[in-house]
Amino acid sequence: MHSRTISIACLCLLLSACGPVYRDLDPAPIQSVLEEGTLPPGTAEMAIVWDTSGDQMSLQKWMIGLRVVVHYQNVFVHQMFANCAEAGSDELQEVQCDDRLFRITADMQAVRIEEVKDGGVILILSTIKIPSDVRSVTYSRDLSTQFYYSAGRKAAHYEELPPDLQNFSEKNSIPER
Repeated sequence: MHSRTISIACLCLLLSACGPVYRDLDPAPIQSVLEEGTLPPGTAEMAIVWDTSGDQMSLQKWMIGLRVVVHYQNVFVHQMFANCAEAGSDELQEVQCDDRLFRITADMQAVRIEEVKDGGVILILSTIKIPSDVRSVTYSRDLSTQFYYSAGRKAAHYEELPPDLQNFSEKNSIPER
């Protein structure tokens, strides 16, 4: 019994020495299609969603993953764009990630994740094109739960974005840190 206690202690020490586990960043948005529609036609929702899965019942510490999620009709388009040791937010549309600040913005063409510094945009990390029939894009506080319950678990299928909805930003690259 004593040797098991020592083995578990060594494992805990070893895992903590390895540092936190980084989440895989998505090089491009991923589309999840549900079997039935969940939003009325012409409307879309957007959010920055925190991914803390895997950290709760684990000996290993995981980084917080930041994901942009756009939802319209029966489609969720999402992209993991950053890892954070610590994250926080005072506003719905901005997230502090370690020493970086990210903001989600939208117009009638696209939803974007921007890195901002001193009030100005220094990098566009993700651009998700909005279908032309969408007339309203709103920020949703509840999109995190909807995404993980619906698209993350019950998607009818996952697929690459159709060519007309693929990223069209020249600056859609994630910098190495």
